[in-house]
Amino acid sequence: MAKNTSWGNVRVRQDLIDRMTKALHTAELQREGFTNVAQLTDNIIRKALASLEAKRFEHINMYEDHVKILDNHIGRQGRIISVYYKENMDPICEYCEDSDCVHIQYAWEIGAVRDILKQHGFKPPS
Repeated sequence: MAKNTSWGNVRVRQDLIDRMTKALHTAELQREGFTNVAQLTDNIIRKALASLEAKRFEHINMYEDHVKILDNHIGRQGRIISVYYKENMDPICEYCEDSDCVHIQYAWEIGAVRDILKQHGFKPPS
């Protein structure tokens, strides 16, 4: 019989397994359809990873002509990046030295920044 290679093994402390087993008996987890520790563990790990991945960028501050963004993937402690906006010019990322990069994309995902940029006639990156 072939072994299923889409699953790996992870060792989890017994006290955590006991807590998850107890949690499986709650109405909330039963309502969500969890029936075993493996499902719950998988869900917890997925949520933790999504949270970590979502924290690549953090909005630091907004100024008259630029936005400061922390990029946690640069260096050991992250790096603060400035994205500059000037009328009649494309935005420019001081780190990438480009007008179309992940930092400019992220700046447009910040609601308050997006609203102000639109008010000043800037168009979102394509």
